Amino acid sequence: MNTSIIKKNALWFGIYYGITSITIFTLVYLINFKFFGNFILWGTISLIIPIIFYIVGGITQRKLEGGFINFKNAFITMFTIGIVGYLISLSYTIVFSNVIDKDFNTRLEEVVIESTSSWIEKYSTDQEQIDKQIEKIHEQFANANTPKTYLSQLLWAIIISAIISVIFALIIRRNPPESI
Repeated sequence: MNTSIIKKNALWFGIYYGITSITIFTLVYLINFKFFGNFILWGTISLIIPIIFYIVGGITQRKLEGGFINFKNAFITMFTIGIVGYLISLSYTIVFSNVIDKDFNTRLEEVVIESTSSWIEKYSTDQEQIDKQIEKIHEQFANANTPKTYLSQLLWAIIISAIISVIFALIIRRNPPESI
């Protein structure tokens, strides 16, 4: 299959994924900032959004290839979607926290501490354990807005995107029937 078709399809779905992530992030920011502290819900949304775009983009690519797609093309399509979408989202996050709302990370740290403390208190009354966790959060946020942190996040996004792409490429692939 023509690789330019794969690239074009994957780039567009990656752009859609990035724009969707930015839109959801901005809506959460405007409507209820404390939602960022709900790890389970926020984590679930952060995982479901790209998976939707991987699947839809992969199936679309398969249709563009006449109903068949090999593993390699399915993987390349989905991996590209993931990386492009994540790069757009990461770029927005960097601009957002450095230009639009310079206090974002400080406010986010407060919400995360509040949410974490509340969650730990439900399962443990040990104040020492709560204090240790809060100290870890302070350490993480002290380095949250650094190039090293952003590169680390990008590396993890590449690894996770590759894993998810492999899994869904195995599901989406459909080889043409062999001629006898």
